[in-house]
Amino acid sequence: MKTKRLTYILLTASLLLYLSCTGGGRGTETLAEAEKLMNARPDSALTLLDSITAPEKMSARDYALYCLLITQARDKNYKEHTTDSVVRHAVEYFEKHNDPKHLMTAYYTMGRVNQDLRDAIKAQDYYLKALQAGETTDDYALLGRICSNLGMLYNYQEAYGEALTKFREAEKYFTKANETPALAYVMRDIGRSFNMLNLTDSSIHYYNKALSYSDSRSKPGILNELGSLYLTTGDTDKAMSLVKEAMSFDGNSDFTQIYLVMGKIFALSGQNDSARYYLIKATHSQQLETRASACLVIYQMAREERRWDEFALYNTQFEALHDSLERQTRSEIIQRMQSLYNYRQIEHKAELDKMRFQRNMYIMLLAVFLSLVTLISVFVFNSRRKKKKKLMEEQLFARINSRPVKNCREQINENKERIEHLRNQISENKANRHIYNMEIRMLETENARFISELKDAALKVKKFIVFRVYSCHCSI
Repeated sequence: MKTKRLTYILLTASLLLYLSCTGGGRGTETLAEAEKLMNARPDSALTLLDSITAPEKMSARDYALYCLLITQARDKNYKEHTTDSVVRHAVEYFEKHNDPKHLMTAYYTMGRVNQDLRDAIKAQDYYLKALQAGETTDDYALLGRICSNLGMLYNYQEAYGEALTKFREAEKYFTKANETPALAYVMRDIGRSFNMLNLTDSSIHYYNKALSYSDSRSKPGILNELGSLYLTTGDTDKAMSLVKEAMSFDGNSDFTQIYLVMGKIFALSGQNDSARYYLIKATHSQQLETRASACLVIYQMAREERRWDEFALYNTQFEALHDSLERQTRSEIIQRMQSLYNYRQIEHKAELDKMRFQRNMYIMLLAVFLSLVTLISVFVFNSRRKKKKKLMEEQLFARINSRPVKNCREQINENKERIEHLRNQISENKANRHIYNMEIRMLETENARFISELKDAALKVKKFIVFRVYSCHCSI
């Protein structure tokens, strides 16, 4: 203990020296140092992070990392969370950037915070997101903790089969990470799940596996739970042996749980005085369940021994504790139902948004398709129209040119009659107006040419007459 205390003092002094040299612990270096210390010395990491003044003035990435690390450090130092707003900033930042490791940690921490806030469904959702984000990482220790927390949430929701699946996944990850202490807890949790399913033999098997991985911190609790399990089978000797071993450990463990089991063993063995001694100690527990169980056994013994004063005292205490537990259970059930309702509302909204998005996509694709069809149709129609127009022009031109050659004046008159007829046709048949107009233009052009030719011919005749008159005069 003295060595540990000395180590802690030296480490704290080193941290203070570091802070004084870095201007109050600001900057990327402080965050990097806190991140290194997070798992081994979370208290020192918290000290470093608390030394940072005005963290919001950091760069966007550093501030997001600060929000993540400060929430992590508080969680690891067992400080109760009251809001998820700080770590949410980290989640939102890392969601937008390609950083799977920090995104997984942010999702996991968000799950831890919501678990503290008793929002099991929301916590479960973030743990599942953390698993998905961590698919490409090799942080097996964190993946194991995510699976372990999911397993506990499934147990809380009485989904014991799903819980066992996640605990076994956690076992796989902890084995890869060589996390022996964590393996002890996950084996214990598997044992608890089997006990919930009334599979006592399987439960005992996994509690024994948990003992093989346990250390001085986890062993007392595992021994006590295994002793309690043997007590339910009626094997008081085995239960007594395990609980006595649990009591032999020094430390900061909550011994009231051990006192409760020891008291129950003595009560079942008929040693009421020894039972009463340990059960009265158990009534000082901070946990309502432990106190209620201790009061129940004491008042049952008092009723059998006709110790009515003691019976009345502990019966009253038990009733009060039982009522408190019922209110707490009802509150938790209501909170769980509200959380589930909120989650389903979110899921429903997400589903509606998805359907709306799909509908809009269908409408957009249909609009694009119809636009393409329209454009193609217009293109084909115009192409055919142009071809038809060209063909009709060629046919008209050939027809006009194929007429028998006539006197220019006759042709002009005939053309004028045709033009007049076509103009009458335009008013009656507007559909072919374009063709009629085109033929009129061609006929008018032809008439202009004929008129020009007639004028040229008249001029030549006139010149010839003048020339002849002049020639005759000269000869006289």
